[in-house]
Amino acid sequence: MRQGASFIVLAMVGLLSAATFAAAATMQRAGFVGDRRHLLVFKEDIFHNVAEPEVAELCKKAGGRLLVWHAAIGTALAESVDNNFSATVMALDERLHSAEATDKQPVGRHSRLPEQDNKQQSAPVEDADAANGRSAAGVDYNWGDTLSNRQWDMEQINVPGAQKLTRGKSNVIVGVIDTGIDRTHPDIKPTLRTDLSVGCVGGVARKSVSAWKDDNGHGTHTASTVAAASNKRGLVGVAPGARIAAIKAGDKDGFFYAEAIVCAFMHAADNGFAVTSNSYYADPWYFNCKSDPDQNAIYTAISRAVKYALGKKVSVIVAAGNSLINLDDPKIDNSSPNNGTEEDVIFNRPVNNNCPLLPAGLPGVVTVSAVGNTTQISTYSNYGFTYVALTAPGGDGAYPTKYAARGTVLGAWPTSLRNSADGPLLMQSGAAYVYLEGTSMAAPHVAGVAGLLISPPK
Repeated sequence: MRQGASFIVLAMVGLLSAATFAAAATMQRAGFVGDRRHLLVFKEDIFHNVAEPEVAELCKKAGGRLLVWHAAIGTALAESVDNNFSATVMALDERLHSAEATDKQPVGRHSRLPEQDNKQQSAPVEDADAANGRSAAGVDYNWGDTLSNRQWDMEQINVPGAQKLTRGKSNVIVGVIDTGIDRTHPDIKPTLRTDLSVGCVGGVARKSVSAWKDDNGHGTHTASTVAAASNKRGLVGVAPGARIAAIKAGDKDGFFYAEAIVCAFMHAADNGFAVTSNSYYADPWYFNCKSDPDQNAIYTAISRAVKYALGKKVSVIVAAGNSLINLDDPKIDNSSPNNGTEEDVIFNRPVNNNCPLLPAGLPGVVTVSAVGNTTQISTYSNYGFTYVALTAPGGDGAYPTKYAARGTVLGAWPTSLRNSADGPLLMQSGAAYVYLEGTSMAAPHVAGVAGLLISPPK
């Protein structure tokens, strides 16, 4: 079904007149390589009366230690070498709503099963410096930077027209909750707030550059769509006048576990971010069923963190996912859990509306599906009128056009990762760019639009 095309984020100039969108450093310490991280979620009606020393003592009694206590949402993160820690701690304190290890897989079994974004077949490296003018995209712009004639996606949602009114304001911060950001990329460096960037992998926010460095590539690509600088080279993002900050919640292999997602939303909420761009789903379950005690802990922790961020006036923009599923009526999950081997997957696992995709299925978020250059919903995109609020350019390599020769979205890529690019690679003046498709590419367009809406016109 081709649902959702009517929601395309077109004519942003019109949108601009609308109302505004509304301490351990690491888990793998010497001697603790086998430790497991556990989420402890206290009951909603009493968690405001729970104090951090009580939680620390509870963790100690159960054979673990407290890593962080999120008092505002009644959620803790602990670690323990005891795989039965969650059951033990639940038996010790009746105030707990749920407790669960976030990653049950043995150490060393950590390779993501495919789904997150559609990888394309590799192609020869394209040298944009040798292209001399008109690009393979066939778009002739008088707008933008040296690669903007390849940005069919920006033309589709009328970014050039919108930027005549506002390019975003530097006090508007968009948090890119992803795999980190390459701070050295020339399209990223001018708009990146390094002082607000953190790494949340492991569940504890760390400010060191190494903690939020992009070791995957995905985060740099999405960040450039939001706010690549207008600096006469490379690409231009939707809101180049706004500022972005890296909140690294995804690891090198592309896993986004609950403790990192909770950490990310808490950081955005507590540091005045206006928008977050979220192009992922919570691992290891594609759908988290509230009726399952283990998955309920993940659901409750993430939903509380998102609700907290929304309460702090953070606009939460989320990718809908790439499995061609009707999110209004999911029936079968064939990709979970995804952090082991294919033999670990529970095939034909029945799911329903009580098993939301996280965070796309949460109240208050803006969930985004994808379209290609033809404006038809992309052949991979999830859909559904209840959950999907908007559609934006995510690309579709199945339907290239003369205006989008590859059919996919060009974004910045860490030059250090050029040999492991997920799609066709383009180089210009020593900087790397990659063509990708996915709802991951669609969501940051909307995050950029949110940044413009919050910024007053010139």
